[in-house]
Amino acid sequence: MTFQNYKWMKFLHIGKADIHIGNDFFQSLPTEFAVFDLDGRYKFANSKYISDKKIREEIIGKDDHQYFAMVGISLECVEKRTEMFHQVIDKKKPVRFTEKLIFPATKRVLYYKRSFQPVFIKGKKDQISEIHFFGDNMTAVIHSQQELKFLAYHDKVTGLRNREAFYQELDQTIFESERRSGERFSSVLFCDLDNFKLVNDSLGHDVGDLVLSEVATRMKNCLRKSDYVFRLGGDEFTVLVKEMKTEHEAGYIAEKLIRQLSTPYHIGSHKINYLTVSIGIVLFPRDGVDREILVKRADTAMYNAKKNGKNNFRYFSEAMTKRSMERLKVENNLRSVINEDRFAQEFHLCYQPIIQKNKNGQYKIIGAEALIRWKNIELGEMSPA
Repeated sequence: MTFQNYKWMKFLHIGKADIHIGNDFFQSLPTEFAVFDLDGRYKFANSKYISDKKIREEIIGKDDHQYFAMVGISLECVEKRTEMFHQVIDKKKPVRFTEKLIFPATKRVLYYKRSFQPVFIKGKKDQISEIHFFGDNMTAVIHSQQELKFLAYHDKVTGLRNREAFYQELDQTIFESERRSGERFSSVLFCDLDNFKLVNDSLGHDVGDLVLSEVATRMKNCLRKSDYVFRLGGDEFTVLVKEMKTEHEAGYIAEKLIRQLSTPYHIGSHKINYLTVSIGIVLFPRDGVDREILVKRADTAMYNAKKNGKNNFRYFSEAMTKRSMERLKVENNLRSVINEDRFAQEFHLCYQPIIQKNKNGQYKIIGAEALIRWKNIELGEMSPA
């Protein structure tokens, strides 16, 4: 029987209010079932609810505080059940709730769907004679839901939170930073492993996964408890740093990450000493308060770090963005020239004389250097520099 199937409950309300505790019918119900008096003391419990016959007999006349202590359930758990029990009596209506039972000695946690049902004295709809208690063990279902939620927001290889979790956490941090009005800084560090493709290509993806797992461990060891590290995918990671007093703190963290991640990795019989990391840093609210803009700018800063020799970090700057946009415009126009075969219209040869000075101090042309120049419709004359 599932918790949503209330046929048994309805049936029990048809008969007499009081249950004969020796009735085999109630013992064989396919759901957990118990009966309480109005003071919260047990009058009956079936074997589905309490499998131990001795305990089942001993709890008659006792309340849940005594029962929980008897079977090793944390007494903190009794508070919610007591609250629900009193609601039934006060409102004279059924109450349904989810219950979490903690067993400290064995570190077990069980989850149940519960229901308290008032039973009225025959012919007196405002007078409750006893309370019927129903329950179904939902632990397997809850654990499955928790596992699905974990998988939805975590990376399988490293156990780190994933891209979706990063976006959610960043949105929340941006919201919080706007409320603080510039009192503190927050930062995103966009980290890309240098030469990681070589690991996968030469040693295989299994070794690559072990390296990524080790990278995740090292990154976590570099951070404060208030900071977060995420794996976006591939060899890309992000770090979200909150509550910085100065802008320089992000740089200190980047230096620690660079030192730790460039230390050789020992995976089985393999020693990997060619991995480093390039890091791009954005600060907010200084560099923006929009998620997409911040991520894009951190990515731009990271590529600038790669362009400047790898294994270092760069802060984002507006000048960097301008250079990036100009480069993108050049690449797009050059791609159009190739795709549309406009070489003859936009490229032309220039000849630059090669001049030699003789012993008499006179100059003469001894040859020419052929140079190709590009004059684009949108960009104009393009410098080769």
